[in-house]
Amino acid sequence: MERITDSFAFHLSVATPGAVAALVGDVCYAIVPAPIRKGKENVTAMAQRISNDFLDRARDRPGGAAIGIGRDGSSSDPADLARSRHDADRTLRVLRQEPAGRVALFADVQLNALLLEIGDQLHNEGGLLDGPIARLHHHDREHGTTMAETVAQWLDHLGNTLNASAAMDVHPNTFRYRLRRAAEIAQLNLNDPDERFAAMLEFRLTRQRPSAAATAVA
Repeated sequence: MERITDSFAFHLSVATPGAVAALVGDVCYAIVPAPIRKGKENVTAMAQRISNDFLDRARDRPGGAAIGIGRDGSSSDPADLARSRHDADRTLRVLRQEPAGRVALFADVQLNALLLEIGDQLHNEGGLLDGPIARLHHHDREHGTTMAETVAQWLDHLGNTLNASAAMDVHPNTFRYRLRRAAEIAQLNLNDPDERFAAMLEFRLTRQRPSAAATAVA
């Protein structure tokens, strides 16, 4: 991490004089000054370009790196800089779920960051207690069925029964029967868009992968 930080600090000093970088814990934080000439390139676009250039040069190094860019914190309000760092941290958390070697703006991953935070809130509250998908998973464990996967495939294929049944390698009629049965067990109305969205969200939260080891730069 110290070598990555030194290398990134040198890269910044060449690309944009006045930038600073420092290692805090396991994250290298950098502050990039806004361009002096207006109209050419805003500070966010410049930071993204410089970050991509650095990762292109560092791809052969062991461990890899990920760079998260917070919102523009170049206003006169010091709170904007703190908010930019917070957003960069949230971006890095999302990137740590993926293979190393990506640059992302907070705006690119904001929804994924929110999903991780919803998962945190649910964990703090003891997890999903008895949602429709939890009921399906419980039924599958008790009876050796695939009800949860049936609903997941149907949702993933936007209600296309033929494609969903093909993905599970079952006859469409068999799939339709399982889907009706799954809806009964889950007490889930698949015709209701709000209930479909809630089911998709519950699936998404339970599919989240553990964080992968990666060098982090913000």
